[in-house]
Amino acid sequence: MPTINCSVESCVYNKEKICEAEILQIGGKGANWTESTCCETYRDSDDVHNNVTEAGETEEILCKVETCAYNVNKHCSLSEIEVSSHGDVSDYTETDCLSFERKVL
Repeated sequence: MPTINCSVESCVYNKEKICEAEILQIGGKGANWTESTCCETYRDSDDVHNNVTEAGETEEILCKVETCAYNVNKHCSLSEIEVSSHGDVSDYTETDCLSFERKVL
């Protein structure tokens, strides 16, 4: 099972800085740098009624970032990644995959 270290405190899946979303989706199709990526799985804990989620261990990391060196058939090949943000988050586009590394062409 992959491990997602997460410092996005407002996400409902963040449990003591570990993401507990069963499937994580990283976006940023044509990203050139970390800030062009995002965690599309992000859900604001204030927007989720009663904080009920389908959480548990992360089973897989899906990746839409075609330019990432770790994207293998739309899945992340890393067993551990880090998701973060630059301050308060109100939308998934304000998150970043810090594990992004641009593929050498």
